[in-house]
Amino acid sequence: MLLAKSDADPELAVKLLKAGASIRAKNSLGQTPICMASTQGNNKLLKIFTNKSHIKHLNVVEEVNKPDNSLSTPLMHAAANNHPDTVKLLHSMGADVKKVDRCKLTALAHAAKRGSQNCVAILIDIGAEANTKDFCDNTPLIWAARGNYLEVIKELSRVPELEWTHRGEYKMTALEWAKFNKFQDCCDLIQQSMPNSYQSDARTLATSARGSAAEAGDENGAPWSEATAAAAPSVVPPSLPPTAPPMPLPPNRYSMDRPTRGIAIIINNVNFNTASLLEGMEQ
Repeated sequence: MLLAKSDADPELAVKLLKAGASIRAKNSLGQTPICMASTQGNNKLLKIFTNKSHIKHLNVVEEVNKPDNSLSTPLMHAAANNHPDTVKLLHSMGADVKKVDRCKLTALAHAAKRGSQNCVAILIDIGAEANTKDFCDNTPLIWAARGNYLEVIKELSRVPELEWTHRGEYKMTALEWAKFNKFQDCCDLIQQSMPNSYQSDARTLATSARGSAAEAGDENGAPWSEATAAAAPSVVPPSLPPTAPPMPLPPNRYSMDRPTRGIAIIINNVNFNTASLLEGMEQ
């Protein structure tokens, strides 16, 4: 059944189903044919895989919400790969926009993280929560700012209750991330889009960061952190010369490409018993 997705041939898929192929088959990543069709944005295959005339005892809602090994649903894969029509189709079939994967990312967060503007717009329109926090406390807005996805930020700004000054990973706001990465257009957009009630908060964040740094500084200047560097780019680590570039952030702690994701899951489940290994070597 999984071969049908590679050729993207609807007729072949129908023949395989009639021959007894299982719609519930999974690959090594735990992805079903529905999940893979959603990843590719192949709506023709998706409709065949959810057609009750081809499959007996099919629970469409259950199948379109079935997660893979990383708990990512077909809707998340469609959103991350910028397939807005597939997102609409999955939603009409009963896909749940509130589900989260192992990193606590929703479909909207995946779309914002990958810059999928059209998917972000659709997900907001169908009721996706815009202020969800993943396991590092990042919101979709923070991910959009980190990626410099201006159109995504514009779509998110349509949400009246959007949390503009929420602090996520490294205790940084979306605006601070944009400043840290030197995304000037992104900084301007966030500041212009913020409601008036948030404008004072944004100014307070920058002022307090500079003020605290000045009070706590030694003869070489203030202690350095990602937050203060974002709020006041002139502040550099006291151990570095004034001309040195800002210290880079640690690498994204849970971003990985698909080929390595399965390996990481396997390694994570291995019990490395060093004592037993040493005993075996001695024998």
